[in-house]
Amino acid sequence: MASYSGNLTQLSDFLGTADTISETEDAEFLSASEAVKKLEESWLNEMLAPELLSPQTELVDCLLEQTKNMEENLMAISKSDFRFALHRMEVERIRYIVTSYLRIRLEKIEKFLCYLLNNENKRQRNEPSLLTEDELKFAQELSSNTESHLKTLGLRHMPTNMRDINTQKFMIAPNRDSYVFARVKDDAPSVLVSDGTSEGEMEVELLKNSQHLLPYRSIASLVQNNVVNLM
Repeated sequence: MASYSGNLTQLSDFLGTADTISETEDAEFLSASEAVKKLEESWLNEMLAPELLSPQTELVDCLLEQTKNMEENLMAISKSDFRFALHRMEVERIRYIVTSYLRIRLEKIEKFLCYLLNNENKRQRNEPSLLTEDELKFAQELSSNTESHLKTLGLRHMPTNMRDINTQKFMIAPNRDSYVFARVKDDAPSVLVSDGTSEGEMEVELLKNSQHLLPYRSIASLVQNNVVNLM
């Protein structure tokens, strides 16, 4: 579990400018403010990407733990102190981002349920999953409950040869060819995109801080690797 320490004596302490959060087992350390910024980027990417992105489990768990600690520290400050309102607003802002991020992921899981479960079944053991353990459990239970509901509601009243459910027929897949606005965080390899003709392609240079309107498919891996942010 990532850790954060510090007394809530001023806003800079609250944001953790001096304290650090250990985000991964690779000993990547982030200040609390950097962790919040990274979650904001992940939140916007998840909101704007047409597909489900890799989960930020450790970051979410860490910030949830920190908001709990922050609320405990708030008890040491008088409600008449102007810092109380500032710290309270920051706690609520972080909680809103975390909640919205998780809700967006659940909405995508519901929308692309069969597609995600199908990919999960095909996934190699050494490949990372796009679903957390809780999300996978949610998806499996939703699929099972939906199938049971359909069978109880209508399929059992149909002829035997029409009772099978072929999920492939109504599987919804993400539209990876949809266009997205993107900002390049660091210099990245150029990508090829269609120039609007049947055969032509043009090369787009992805320079640091440049902004582009591109097919999501062309930058999907860069979004997953946090090289490009959606906007």
